[in-house]
This record gives sequence, C-alpha cells and structure tokens, in this order.
Amino acid sequence: MSPLESGARCLFSSAFSRAVYLLDIFRSYEKVRHVDCPVFIMHGEIDEVVPCSSGRALYNTLEQRRDAVNLHYEPHWYPNAGHNNMPTEDIFERTAEFLSFLEKRTETGH
Repeated sequence: MSPLESGARCLFSSAFSRAVYLLDIFRSYEKVRHVDCPVFIMHGEIDEVVPCSSGRALYNTLEQRRDAVNLHYEPHWYPNAGHNNMPTEDIFERTAEFLSFLEKRTETGH
C-alpha cells in the first residue's frame, strides 16, 4: 500500500537519485525484480507523501519480471485518495481477495 520506489526518487528526480545511490537504502525498484510471487499494489493517486508514480513504476517493474504472466495481480489505484485517507473497508476487502487468490494458487501448486 503506497509503496516507495526509492527514498531518493521520492524526494528528488531519478537523475539526482543516481548521484546519491549509495545513500538510498530504499531501492525497491531493484529488489522488486527478484520477487517471485504475486504482488498487490494499492496507491492513492493524489498521494503527496509517496507519489502515485512510485507505485506505478514498481508495478511496471513487476510486469517485466521473467515469469510476469504467471505472477500478475492487478493493482488498484484510488483516484480520490492520498497517503492517509485511502478507504479502509475497501482496502480490507481487496486485501482479503488477494489473500484468497494466493491461497488458491498454493492449493493448485503455483
């Protein structure tokens, strides 16, 4: 939920983040390439703390993984939500759906 692509990229531009690469401990954009299970991303589109572009970038990286077709899980973007006002009930419902999806995958051996 509201994933951080990179600490430096969240605060500065991608170009500047290269200059402070070693200081950026939140390089999720590198780590997410190695995640070999479905990932569910939810993000408010008017988030002023962690820009929605961060969540979209991580989702795009997930979609480029080697087995992306089998690991795909559709993200959800909340058009009228920021960082701290995403709709709680909907988040719980969508999280439950994702967990159910994972359970079914486990039962079928995926």
